[in-house]
Amino acid sequence: MAKKTGKCKRKDCKNAIAMHGVANEMRYCNEHYEQYDKKKKDNFTRRVSKRADAIISGVRISTLEGIIRNDKAREVIAQKKINTLWVSKSRERKSDVTSVIKSREWLNTQELLKKKLITCQGNDFMGYVRNVIKLYTLKLLHSRVYLDEYNAYQKHSIPARGKVTPLITLNLEVAFTFNPSCNVSNNSNDIVIVPQKIRRAFTLNKALSKGRMNNVIENSTSKGGIYRKIKAENTPEEVTFFMSKMKLDLDLDFKLNKMYGKSLSEYAPFLSREIRNILPLFELALVQYGRIHRPQVLFAFRELKKILTHEWVYIELFALLSFHYLMKGSGGVLVEKAMSWIEYKPENGVSLLTHIISEIDKISLEVFNVNASDGMGFVKMYNSFFSGDVIKMNSEGVIVSLLKKELYKK
Repeated sequence: MAKKTGKCKRKDCKNAIAMHGVANEMRYCNEHYEQYDKKKKDNFTRRVSKRADAIISGVRISTLEGIIRNDKAREVIAQKKINTLWVSKSRERKSDVTSVIKSREWLNTQELLKKKLITCQGNDFMGYVRNVIKLYTLKLLHSRVYLDEYNAYQKHSIPARGKVTPLITLNLEVAFTFNPSCNVSNNSNDIVIVPQKIRRAFTLNKALSKGRMNNVIENSTSKGGIYRKIKAENTPEEVTFFMSKMKLDLDLDFKLNKMYGKSLSEYAPFLSREIRNILPLFELALVQYGRIHRPQVLFAFRELKKILTHEWVYIELFALLSFHYLMKGSGGVLVEKAMSWIEYKPENGVSLLTHIISEIDKISLEVFNVNASDGMGFVKMYNSFFSGDVIKMNSEGVIVSLLKKELYKK
């Protein structure tokens, strides 16, 4: 290797670079290299002296005695090996998980789980996290937010017919079911997707529940982040496998075309099809009840939809009621009511259809102070669940979908 020439790299030093050894490689003159070498040796001596003079604390000695007495030395050594393995592969691991832990779904999940004490651990906790993140992905799909090029999720997909304008979304939120007396959760079924307006109504009730909101904050969990908890409770192999699954779960196109077996046309923009054919609230409620309750629930929903085939307004109104009961933690109560309606035997000239419509109207009036019989009242309430109007009353007093022309831009 050629000798370095020139002046010493020290600022304001005009001496020539030393011609031999490390001093030349480091571009020091002889004088400054001697200063550097002396300082390096002094620092080493200081570190050795500090370690040699250190006094082992009583707590450390007690800990070591406990490990030896309980024959846990092998367990401690094994854990240290795992920690060393994590550190040695930190750079590779971070590059693999960065896209996941910085995603909007992951960050939202982390923030949501702080509101409760999550008691499950290990694989159960990873399953819990994955299920909640799936809910945020489902929210993205059903809300149609992905059609907005500048959405917070930073996931954009353009329908085959072209870019969409105007963009109307269904306002949804992922939230814990309403239970102000309990700050603990051990099952992801405690978390649901509901219309934002319904969730906010329950939040107001919660805030008025004699300061119970403060208890939730005091008992919050995951302060160090859910990824840290996952790493601490699982082996590197388990965490790597879990994070690889998460990367697939967070892929929008994979969700649209693979996981849900749907094409983008299934989640077409609102106003591109009749709302009566999309039934956005009912379809989402069907997914949520099928996830949380027994499979028999799906029979009740589908049978009710069949009976109300020509009364789509009541199908959607039932869906809104189902979200209210779900947020209330009483979804099973509404399902039992629906089953009793389906099993109703017509009497006194009251048909099955008329009976079901009457029951839905009655409960809706109790819950929302409005029902489908109040045409304009229902239109106003239904549109409030979206970012823009999607239905209206026509000149004949019939509730119809709003159809916008030139919805797509090529």
